[in-house]
Amino acid sequence: MVNTIRSRSNSSSSSTPLPSLSQGRASIPQGSLSPSQPDVTTPQPPSSDSNTYKSVRGSTRGIALRKLNKKNNNKLTIHIDPVQRRPTDSVESAKLSSELGQLSRESLPVPIKWKNVKKIELMRAFDQLDMNLIIDNPIDENMKNIEDILKNRSRAQRHRLNKYFQKFPAAEEAIQHKPSYGGLTQENWEMLCTTLFSDPKYQVAMENRKIDAETKGEIVDVDKIADDVLGKRSSYIVGLGYGPKPNKSNSGMRILQETLKEKDRECAALREERDTLMEEMNDMKSTLAEHSRLFEKFEDGDSKDERRTNDAIYSFRF
Repeated sequence: MVNTIRSRSNSSSSSTPLPSLSQGRASIPQGSLSPSQPDVTTPQPPSSDSNTYKSVRGSTRGIALRKLNKKNNNKLTIHIDPVQRRPTDSVESAKLSSELGQLSRESLPVPIKWKNVKKIELMRAFDQLDMNLIIDNPIDENMKNIEDILKNRSRAQRHRLNKYFQKFPAAEEAIQHKPSYGGLTQENWEMLCTTLFSDPKYQVAMENRKIDAETKGEIVDVDKIADDVLGKRSSYIVGLGYGPKPNKSNSGMRILQETLKEKDRECAALREERDTLMEEMNDMKSTLAEHSRLFEKFEDGDSKDERRTNDAIYSFRF
């Protein structure tokens, strides 16, 4: 009897179909998400295609550097090599570059030209850099090299914003959709859109930079150009990593202007020395003229005395 009841229960349970997982998911209506799973969407520009969106690594936030400082119980020390004009240690170079990139995105306004950055803003950025890093040789030349790296990071941020601006059909629409990444203010974004990004000359210049320049003339060694002709600056060369790289035209112009000022100072010193020598020469000429006049006067006096003596002798004889 017991076996009969068990067999009936087993047959009844096997005849009842179990709901599948796919049916359970299909029964949940779209949009009825639970409070623990909010529907968070990121606004995209009009021309962006959500189907082709690719998840990539975001911008650095300095978390690894904070962990490293906490582990060592001290701030990371950065040594700037005087020849390479950058840190030669790979860890120091990477952390300095990442920290400067974060400062250019979140702490500094994006300028049209780097010379428009105010000194107080630059000093504030260096103070924030000093909170997490220590420059063991903070001489003026090394701080200038660090500023050059920061300038390159700011240029990269401006290029990124320009690419975002080009996704909109008009500048007015782009102004209404300020990018959410970085510490960009609405005022700074409007200034870039109206003054720089919408300028036809700037757009033409950006297109021209995409075209590879034709090489002409004799092939010259890159290292020789970098070291002997154009100087060196700290930058990243694709395929070669960090190392010496030729200065751009604005850097070369600055060097030429400084050289010209130095030559002007040397010429001014030479002119002053020449004027001093001319004055001394005129004084010597005046002294010689006075001596010559006195000598002639002395000779005239001697000749007169000699004539008187001869006349006296002649009269005595006759």
